[in-house]
Amino acid sequence: SSTSNIDPLFGVDFDKLTAGSGIFMMLARLAVSIHRSIMYLCYTMPLSFVSSLTSTPKRLIGSPPIWFLLAVLIRYVGKHVLAGGVEIMSLEEGLNLEAKMEEQFSGMSGGGGGDKKKPDLASSIADTNFVSMGTNFVKNFITTKFPKMALLVTVLKDAKNDMYVVLGGFFVGLVVPSAWVVASTTIASDEL
Repeated sequence: SSTSNIDPLFGVDFDKLTAGSGIFMMLARLAVSIHRSIMYLCYTMPLSFVSSLTSTPKRLIGSPPIWFLLAVLIRYVGKHVLAGGVEIMSLEEGLNLEAKMEEQFSGMSGGGGGDKKKPDLASSIADTNFVSMGTNFVKNFITTKFPKMALLVTVLKDAKNDMYVVLGGFFVGLVVPSAWVVASTTIASDEL
């Protein structure tokens, strides 16, 4: 009728052993309740804590937002804590650098020894890239007036790029072990 409560340390059911009336049985039940409290604090609670620690990664990996948060955390640690970063040169900067290098190289080879005229105003206006000036103005305005929003956009843009790497690694991690299983079953069937 009642379920047995087996003690994990002694392997007996103390409820059955202390059943009955009398002063000694009452003291025995008191001792059993103290024993169970000590067992809970020293055995059951630490065991449940360790089992929850081992099951937490499995539960977290099954949740897609953890991949996003992990990618953001790795990017943040790499960028701010380890002072790493990728300097990406824009096309305009690359062309300017290439033109400066070409100018220096032509000056070193002895070419172009004539007079250099100062460009007039019309040609300097024609060479100005107004679109890049406008985009730089808007970027600077947004980052100075709305820094949290700019940080959020940067995090989302970086996370989008990082998620391709994370998902690629995830799928490689799924495919490679399954290929090992297929290879091992093929070898095992060849031996038979």
